[in-house]
Amino acid sequence: MSQRLNLGQRLLLINATLVVLLLTVAATVWVMMGRVVTAANRINETNVPQLQLIAELELNVTRTSLQVRHAILSRNAQELSATLADIGEKKRLLLEALKVFGEGMIDDAGRQAFAPLPALMTEFWRIGEANVKLIQEGRKEEAFAFLVDQTIPARNALLAPLAQEKRRQGERLAYRINEIESLSTLDRHIVVVGDFDCDGATAC
Repeated sequence: MSQRLNLGQRLLLINATLVVLLLTVAATVWVMMGRVVTAANRINETNVPQLQLIAELELNVTRTSLQVRHAILSRNAQELSATLADIGEKKRLLLEALKVFGEGMIDDAGRQAFAPLPALMTEFWRIGEANVKLIQEGRKEEAFAFLVDQTIPARNALLAPLAQEKRRQGERLAYRINEIESLSTLDRHIVVVGDFDCDGATAC
């Protein structure tokens, strides 16, 4: 009778241990998966959109300076008009993208990186519009010199902090991807160890 009672107690202890172990594994995996989801959401909601906006800003700033050059080289009034219209559209797109870019900065580092951009954008367009005015007045030689001496340096001054922020955002993206990979690997290890312990306890 005593042996049967001891055996019953042993089985009860094994079952209780299995339940506690399974609950612990489940809770740990739940917490880890929550962190994976959080990191993935940050990538989708912050890093990827911000990197896309940086690419859009860089592309349109560069295209604007090229369009100023194209305006200087335009062969007739129609080409000039179309080119100037495109420059105007690029301005609209750039100002909209910059606004969205600034609103997407959710931490101090991002806000500090964004801080000089509005003034640099304003200066770029102030100089660019002065360049366009020379073109419209038919002073193409002066306009080309102005492009080289003023517009392109203003463009480069705007592109420089964008390049720095692109590197920072890229590093944050890489960090979060590595975090997801590490947490996913840890989840698998926890499940494997938990399964091994359950098998071991059942075999006892």
